[in-house]
Amino acid sequence: MRRIVFASDESPGQDIDPGWTFGGLLGSASTISPDVLAAAGQAVTPADPMVIVHTSGSTSEPKGVIHSHGALIRHVDNLNQLRRYDASEILFSNSPFFWIGGFAYALLGTLVAGATLVCANAPSAAGVLDVLERERPTMVNGFAASVAHVAEDPTFASRDLSSIRRGNLYPIMPSAVRPADPSGTTPCSA
Repeated sequence: MRRIVFASDESPGQDIDPGWTFGGLLGSASTISPDVLAAAGQAVTPADPMVIVHTSGSTSEPKGVIHSHGALIRHVDNLNQLRRYDASEILFSNSPFFWIGGFAYALLGTLVAGATLVCANAPSAAGVLDVLERERPTMVNGFAASVAHVAEDPTFASRDLSSIRRGNLYPIMPSAVRPADPSGTTPCSA
């Protein structure tokens, strides 16, 4: 990671240095030499380690699993093709990036596809719903249990979540796009 920016160039009640804004990031792109970009690309090989994710699985001792650039990028590209995930998508994910699902499926998958990733750290269900309505994700993915409370928010029924076409966060997905439960019951009714 080389830079952190705020998605909005405006922050109510707070001045943000233009260098920390999305507009500032885009404006700085023209100042980067093609030689610098080429050198950065040549400095990494497919066999180089990309990330170490620590895991214990469900029954084992904790260990660090090293993922190489080539293997992880190929895997993410394959997953993107399977899930038809491309630059037109906006993914809302609540998966943590320290976990391989959040890192590979959400963060890296979005970068490889050229898509948009939306996350929320809102402490309330209404705050999460505000993000979903404002950002209009087309796809949702993550831990369903962590968003189950969102459907209990009193404003849930009046929220426009019609942009969501697919995903696995059933509590926030419009009922029209939720897959049918093979047992005949609704897995997480909203």
